[in-house]
Amino acid sequence: MIKKLFTLGLALVAFAGNAQQARLTKQNSASLSKLGGVTPPSVMATTNLGFETWSGGNPTGWTTLNVLGATCATQYTTSPGTGTSSLQLTTVSCPSCPTYGLPTKAGVAFQFVPYVGQPTTLSFQYKTAVAAGDTGSILVTLTAATNVTGQAGFSFEGTVSTWTTVTVPFRYANQANSDSVNIFIASSDSGVVTGLGVGRPVLGSKVYIDAIALNTAVGIQTIYTYSDYVMFPNPAKSELNFIIKDTKAKTVEVYNIAGVLVQSFIIENERTQIDGNNMSSGMYFYHVKDANGGVLHTDRFTVTK
Repeated sequence: MIKKLFTLGLALVAFAGNAQQARLTKQNSASLSKLGGVTPPSVMATTNLGFETWSGGNPTGWTTLNVLGATCATQYTTSPGTGTSSLQLTTVSCPSCPTYGLPTKAGVAFQFVPYVGQPTTLSFQYKTAVAAGDTGSILVTLTAATNVTGQAGFSFEGTVSTWTTVTVPFRYANQANSDSVNIFIASSDSGVVTGLGVGRPVLGSKVYIDAIALNTAVGIQTIYTYSDYVMFPNPAKSELNFIIKDTKAKTVEVYNIAGVLVQSFIIENERTQIDGNNMSSGMYFYHVKDANGGVLHTDRFTVTK
């Protein structure tokens, strides 16, 4: 019943340069992206780190084995950790999972989305009913140009019947800002995350998760994502990045809280970047516009110096 923090040696990639584990990381990432039907990072994903939004029995923005007909992810509303619902992840039989590099007994939920920054800690709420000999896990991996820059993780064992809040520090290989984050949760690790054969999958093992947060020195750094619009990071300090899939989108205009136009940028190759160095701390609004000046999308962000 003792929970164990992932050590550097049990992470997906050994920062000391373990080539075998590095290859495993890329292999698992490729398998998971195949399961999700996208090439990471998936700009179609949403954060939904509190598991409040569900669609078709699946948490919005997350890829789970539910898409294979192996219902491992269910909405837990009886006594959620925070809000109105949490994620209940259960190890189930999944005959088609080996096609995607996963064992035949598994419970998996993950998302791979754009993210820029270096969070200091990972926090979340959890409770468990993991069978004896089995081990669940959560692992958050930050990458830059497909190279791992930092990780934070935690393993689950035994039964924890009440919601417990955990904060885990990130470990970094270098000072490079990430461009993507992969959040991976398993009710039975089975070596899927570590590649070291930790734990044996047992049908019925359960992990309950809620209120996942990537915490920075200035607070929680949120990833804002939409079906056609991705904005990160928020809060911003020196720059704000946009990935915009809407082919009608041509420009991004930024306004301060008084409604004064601050900056305007042209979207090129579905991307644009806003320089925040000359922007004062505070809240800003932006409009994504088409060639005729029509507003396609509006949202807000915060600059924190």
